[in-house]
Amino acid sequence: GSDFLARIGGDEFVVVLTGIETALDALPVIEKILREGNEPYQVRENILHTSPSIGISIFPDDSDNIAELLQHADMAMYAAKEQGRNNFQFFTETMNEAAQERLALERDLRRALKENQFSLVYQPKVEAGNEQIVGVEALIRWTHPQKGNIPPNVFIPLA
Repeated sequence: GSDFLARIGGDEFVVVLTGIETALDALPVIEKILREGNEPYQVRENILHTSPSIGISIFPDDSDNIAELLQHADMAMYAAKEQGRNNFQFFTETMNEAAQERLALERDLRRALKENQFSLVYQPKVEAGNEQIVGVEALIRWTHPQKGNIPPNVFIPLA
């Protein structure tokens, strides 16, 4: 067939498989890449270990555009990495929606800085033994004009 493997940069490769009609058709190749990629190998006196993370997008189900297919596979690869090394993930539209939401929130975060949408609140630190206030903890809050309060665990990683 006309399947091929290409390195697209760093430690990222793209595998193009032809004749794939359903996601299940790709499983034997995925399993082989995971199995072989997890085997240690020797370079001179060094034993090296790899653990593949595979993201899969399927033409034409996920897109009929090459750039979008690569972008979708990349999103799926990061989802596979989040599940742990030596894993694979098929692209889902939910991944695309999450990426779009993240981009919108990043844009809103830049606007929030310009428009002073952040505030500090102070929480007392109380000593357990005598219930005396021994200090305060400053906590940042973001009040989004449309979405209301955005928790710090959501916006701090975007900063």
